Parts: sequence; C-alpha cells; structure tokens
Amino acid sequence: MKTILKNREAGFTLIEIVMVLVLIGILAAVAVPKYFDLQADAEKKAMASVAAEFQARLNASFAQALLQGQTCSNAITTATGEAQKGSYGTNYTITFNNPNLDVALKNDPNNHQSFAIQIPSCSTSANN
Repeated sequence: MKTILKNREAGFTLIEIVMVLVLIGILAAVAVPKYFDLQADAEKKAMASVAAEFQARLNASFAQALLQGQTCSNAITTATGEAQKGSYGTNYTITFNNPNLDVALKNDPNNHQSFAIQIPSCSTSANN
C-alpha cells in the first residue's frame, strides 16, 4: 500500500490550469480598459493643474504690477504677458486667447482642453 502512495505524482490537473488561465484572462479583460481610463483621467487632471498654475501666475503678476504703481489696465497687460512667459513643463503647449486658455499635450496635439481664465477686473464700484 505504501508503494502505491509513493508512486502517485502530485501536481495540478489540466482542468485546474485551464481554469486559472481563464480567470487571469477575465481579470485582464476587466483591468486593462480601467488602466487606460485612469491614464486619460490623469492627463486631464494634469492639464487642469497647468491652467490653475497659469491663473495663479496671472493673479500674482497682476498684484505685483499694481504694487509697483502701474495703472489697472497696464497691470492686466503686464500680468497676462508674464503668465504666458511662465514655464509649464515640457509636456504641454499653452495658447491664451483671452479669456480662454488652451492646454495641449506636446506629443499628442489632438489631446487638448480649454479652460476659462478669470482676468482681473478694473471695476471701481465696491460691493456694500
């Protein structure tokens, strides 16, 4: 009886291996499209962060120009020029057409987004 048990080989059957491969295939079919969706979402969020940085540079340049004694309209012109000169990374190109900012990926020009940029106002009326 002991010899029979010793000669019996241990391992996986063909059916078990096929089932594991089928499960891996199903998981891959579900996971791969999710990965590409995550990549597209990351690109969109990165473009939105470029637009937010442009807005922040515009606001900071506007405030600095006003503090230096420029008129409001000159400060706006200076601020938009300074914001366009900023470095926004090597992966993006920006095009500013007041008030819209178009951000595009350099390696994929068809992948772009437009963002509305709030230009500082020269209004003299105050809210009470």
